[in-house]
Amino acid sequence: MRNDQSQRQPSGQVGTVSLRTVNCPYTGQTFTADSGFVTSGYTNYADNSDCTWIIAPQGASNVTLTFDLFQLETGYDYVSLYSCTSIDCSYPYWLADLTGYLDEIDQPVTSPTGIMQVVFTSDESVDWRGFCATWGEGTACPSNPEPPVVTEIKQFSVSPLNDDYEAVTIAEVEV
Repeated sequence: MRNDQSQRQPSGQVGTVSLRTVNCPYTGQTFTADSGFVTSGYTNYADNSDCTWIIAPQGASNVTLTFDLFQLETGYDYVSLYSCTSIDCSYPYWLADLTGYLDEIDQPVTSPTGIMQVVFTSDESVDWRGFCATWGEGTACPSNPEPPVVTEIKQFSVSPLNDDYEAVTIAEVEV
């Protein structure tokens, strides 16, 4: 199966490009399995990460996320967790902003609605191991996962009528 992922970010200045990277496996996906894991990646996370997942096990009255790995740049890189009342998470209710190390965060975190949005953001410097968290029973974060195979990456800039440049990255990934 192939999966095309893209992100766009205006630069704010003519002639310069600010690119938000897409490095998180399955960012933008909704997970409906009874159990699973979500991770920032299989190596150190990238600068300017901006990744979102929805965890919505079918028929669940609540969903609890437990972190097995958590190492983010304290005060600059965050995992934000929200409770949602619908799959599109159009009206999220804030649960937690987590940063730092595993022994410094309050966990597990539970959404009482059965739907949770996970948002991971990082700044432009200092990239650490990242995070891996599980929900449901019988699931563990992979200890030595195989990273996705990137088959092609295309980057280009476009200039809309207002003369601000936008960068677009498209990654074709085998999963």
